[in-house]
Amino acid sequence: MNEEEADRYRTEAEECRRLAERAIKQSDKEAWLRLAADWLKLAEGAAPQALGSSGKSKLRITSAKVPTITSATHSAAIP
Repeated sequence: MNEEEADRYRTEAEECRRLAERAIKQSDKEAWLRLAADWLKLAEGAAPQALGSSGKSKLRITSAKVPTITSATHSAAIP
């Protein structure tokens, strides 16, 4: 994987955050934020240079605590 893929994954994460802001139901917002977190994890794997000398990611999600999403909340429709 390379930096170009990592950038694409970060773009996807940002789009998920935007959709979370527009979500009406809390469960939808949580689902979008969870997807954003997953995209950022992929970005970290695609761009190993994004890791600091400690091996920990420099990327951060600024959302509040998000509970685990069940299949019922994951399939929520976009408003």
